[in-house]
Amino acid sequence: MITLALDTSGPVGSVAVLRHSEAGHGAPAHAVLSRETLGDGMRHGVDLFPAMERALKGASLTPRDIGLVAVGTGPGSYTGLRVGITAARAFAYATGARLLGVPSCDAWAAATDIDDRFLAVILDAKVKAVYLALYRNDGRAWVRYEGPELLPPEQAAARLPAHVRLVGDGVAPYAAAFAGRAADEHPGSADAVCVARIAMDRDDRGERDPIEQIVPLYLRRTEAEIRREAQHG
Repeated sequence: MITLALDTSGPVGSVAVLRHSEAGHGAPAHAVLSRETLGDGMRHGVDLFPAMERALKGASLTPRDIGLVAVGTGPGSYTGLRVGITAARAFAYATGARLLGVPSCDAWAAATDIDDRFLAVILDAKVKAVYLALYRNDGRAWVRYEGPELLPPEQAAARLPAHVRLVGDGVAPYAAAFAGRAADEHPGSADAVCVARIAMDRDDRGERDPIEQIVPLYLRRTEAEIRREAQHG
């Protein structure tokens, strides 16, 4: 099976094409066939479709070869999420591919080694607040047990369990709030490859998301909503 994955939740977006096959002893293998990176988040709407075309061409595939479309659903940039989810839904409608949405915080967790008991994914919400999601190690993967939730950094820090590992782009901007916690020096990032692997595992389990139910996981009001509220008191 071939999966096309999109992630436009942050300033740096990505597209990836992966092949899913059975490895030895029944373990699934997820081979990355091609990937593309989108730079400026404000240009995701312009750059995404050309990146999708390049990714398919780089893998020597056509849209009809795609069996599964995976897309990051946030939380993150509302504009970026809207662009990515709209593109994923349109592609799935046009080709008949299955579509699965993946929370971006889960993709961050999937990109992190499983070598601690607890993990906190902390993403910068750009409004003097962070998105917090908490995970525990079940011996095989990070399992989310709380969040994502929008919180001021100090409140997020107060919610952290002892001996938790921190990752995410919201740690460094609010370093004072998270001082004394074990934060990754180079926390990495979620990307389309992580989104694809989570979606492929879900697909293996027979999970399905109706296309119309794939919407941005957006935990704060948009700028337009804030302006409209201010105009009308």
